[in-house]
Amino acid sequence: MAIKQKNQAQLRETQSRPRYQSQRLAGILVLASAALLATPASAENIRFGDTWTFALGGMSHTGDGYVASTRPNLPLDKVTFRDLDLKDDEDIIWTNVNWRFSNRWQLGMSYSSFDSEGLEVATASGNYDGLEWEVGAVLASNLDVDFYIFDLSYDLVQRERARLGAGLGVHAADLEFDLLVGVFGSVGGGDVEFVPVAFEETSFLAPLPNLSLVGGYKVTDSLYVEGRAGWFSLSYDNYDGDLLTLRFSAEWRPWQRVGLGVGYQIVDVDVDRDGSRGEDTFDLKFEGPILFISAGF
Repeated sequence: MAIKQKNQAQLRETQSRPRYQSQRLAGILVLASAALLATPASAENIRFGDTWTFALGGMSHTGDGYVASTRPNLPLDKVTFRDLDLKDDEDIIWTNVNWRFSNRWQLGMSYSSFDSEGLEVATASGNYDGLEWEVGAVLASNLDVDFYIFDLSYDLVQRERARLGAGLGVHAADLEFDLLVGVFGSVGGGDVEFVPVAFEETSFLAPLPNLSLVGGYKVTDSLYVEGRAGWFSLSYDNYDGDLLTLRFSAEWRPWQRVGLGVGYQIVDVDVDRDGSRGEDTFDLKFEGPILFISAGF
């Protein structure tokens, strides 16, 4: 596998993570909330009258951020996507289930993931989870993240074509990061190949409670748009974390039970774990467009 060389200045750049897209989506929800008060009241489910709605589709996920893990007497070195040459985009399966079990109450569940591998020659020394390397070492890595979102929400306002609700849920990130340090060398005078030297793995499930806001509007009898935002910051036991989720979707229902939709999702997770061996940090952002098919009953 060909290995790209990066100059020292590029690897030491501080990765900025603008939140302009997050702010725009949150602004849309606020404007939609204000518009609700100007429309007539309604007791009907404006999302095509569904009790159960199932959605299955594909998402083009883009990832960015860093991981870090330190042990006593070692500095906390941030290891970025760029340092490891981790692929920052992936096409994955996205699923969502929504159950409206009463006129105003509903339970929503969704799942998405991100899995990326990287191979890079280190141009700076560093450490991760007690594993140290020097300039010229080869870093082979894998990052695997699964996102689970559970939201229980209540419609505070219902109108003929619009709704606004708030809720509480659990948003969880199942994180796993593997790092293999090695060198390129010739074994027995043969071809040059990757020779592993040391390996470390970090994994943990970070469930965080989440406060959410949801707004929906039925543009026409066959077109429904919805925006969701969830956020929470919490420190408990040996965990300290922030989790932000934003999703916007538009669903077209040309048939009574089956529809097509598009959307955009952002998940921003920042989790620290302190243990007897040291500190682990995951600061990651994932976002991308969604295409899906839906079924309502």
